[in-house]
Amino acid sequence: MKSMRKILTIILMFLLCTAQVSAYDLVMPKDKKSITNNNYAFFFGRAKNTEHISVNGEHVPLASNGAFAFTVKLKDGENRIALKSNYTTRIYKIYKNPRGENIKPQTVEFEPRQVAVLKDNTPFRSTPEDFGMNRMSHLFEGTNLIVNGENNGFYRVYLTEKKCGWIAKDAVIDSEPPKEAPRFVTMEGKMFKNASINTIEFSDKLPYTIEENPKEIIFKVYNPYASENSVYTVTIKKFSKYTYKTTLAGGVYVVKVSALPVPENPNLEGINIIVDAGHGGSENGAIGCLGDKEKDINLAIASELKDILTQMGACVFMTRECD
Repeated sequence: MKSMRKILTIILMFLLCTAQVSAYDLVMPKDKKSITNNNYAFFFGRAKNTEHISVNGEHVPLASNGAFAFTVKLKDGENRIALKSNYTTRIYKIYKNPRGENIKPQTVEFEPRQVAVLKDNTPFRSTPEDFGMNRMSHLFEGTNLIVNGENNGFYRVYLTEKKCGWIAKDAVIDSEPPKEAPRFVTMEGKMFKNASINTIEFSDKLPYTIEENPKEIIFKVYNPYASENSVYTVTIKKFSKYTYKTTLAGGVYVVKVSALPVPENPNLEGINIIVDAGHGGSENGAIGCLGDKEKDINLAIASELKDILTQMGACVFMTRECD
């Protein structure tokens, strides 16, 4: 009987220690060994209020909700960083490139082949990473692409000799090359008082990009089937406040730029407003110290904004009202 009590006591102590060891969660960094070009390492996480957290011997203050954030200046070469709590120590080894050289992801090369985009509004990116700021455009279903490399779940898309793009592998399907090279048909631009409509027509669907500078929107369509550097460019003057939309039907790209209306009534009556929460579904966005996902915070803010605008008389449309 006594031996059984001793065994139960040992098991209980083990369980308590195990629970204490995992009394904090680290959101970032995710790996104990990493390579970076950054001058600082960032430690984000959450802990119980009873925890004492330190990084390289320096106390890390906790917020009232247990969140903590701490930065460590990195020296060139290997940095050994110790994160300690009441019950455990974790060692992180972060290597900083001495001259800040770019760490280029490894791309697997392969012979060029043909793929087609599976659905409308597919992000076309400048790098093989899933984040919003690298989007060059949103491609349409059936757009023909030539791919010649793979990296991080993305295909590299050939545009010209000096320019490429990236598209998620699961966003395209292998397809047959066009029987003949897509042909340029016509280009036209019309300017109105509060809008401009610009069209460019091809015999097939092709990849495009949109760039903006302070005064202009630059719309480019790439036709690598015609030549290695076949690019068609439409430069569109912007209004001081504006929106734009790109559509494609029957090979005709239409870029419409519209001036935003100035409401006569400050209470927004009669004004239609679209609120885009951003992200959603499998696209989480950034992850915060407490594990909160950007997509959820975006939606909460967008919902509050909808209520405010509605109270001011606007007719509000949400691009999404759930995940």
